[in-house]
Amino acid sequence: MELADAIPNAATMTCTFNFVPKDPAVPASGGYVTLQADPTNRDTSLAIARDFYPEGEDVSGIGERAYWAKNIGMLIFVKGIVYTVQVRVNESGSRQKEIATKIAQLVLTKV
Repeated sequence: MELADAIPNAATMTCTFNFVPKDPAVPASGGYVTLQADPTNRDTSLAIARDFYPEGEDVSGIGERAYWAKNIGMLIFVKGIVYTVQVRVNESGSRQKEIATKIAQLVLTKV
């Protein structure tokens, strides 16, 4: 089943992936990446994120709109429904945002 087929039929779909560096010389951080698709709260998710994580920032060029909550390493974006990508790896905040953005762009090519 394709991701685009599964999402409309699910109340919420969550996938978690272990983070493994490409370079074998870099030790695995034990980190993870979580992708969630939620069709139930499209209109309020970004507003809630802005209220709870005011240190974040709007991100352009991802879906209809997107918000990066840097303290929790989460990118929330909308394209028809709400998606969140949370990155928890032993990397800098800017690197976490870069990883989340690349995953979001990949998801958007599949839906």
